[in-house]
Amino acid sequence: MSRGCLALLRAGARVCAGAADVLAVVPAPEDRPDARLLDALSSEPSPAERIAERAGVPIAIALGALLRLEWAGIAEPCPGGRWRRAPEASA
Repeated sequence: MSRGCLALLRAGARVCAGAADVLAVVPAPEDRPDARLLDALSSEPSPAERIAERAGVPIAIALGALLRLEWAGIAEPCPGGRWRRAPEASA
C-alpha cells in the first residue's frame, strides 16, 4: 500500500506535514525572478524560452513566475506558448 508514496519519495518528493513544511521549500518573494521576467516581457508575444533567456532564468522557473505574473494581471499567455505584457500593465 505504500509503493506509490515510496516511489514519490525516491523521485525527490518531500514530506509535507503542514504549512511550515511547504513554506520551508518555497522561495521567498525577493528570491523570485518575477522582476527580471517582467523586464523581459514586451507588448509583442514572445516564446517563453526567449523570455526566460532574456531574464537569465531557467525555463522551469520562468514558467512558474509567468503564471504568478498572469495571476497578478501583468502577463498574458498567447497561443503557441508565447507570453506578452498584459495591455493594462503596459500603460
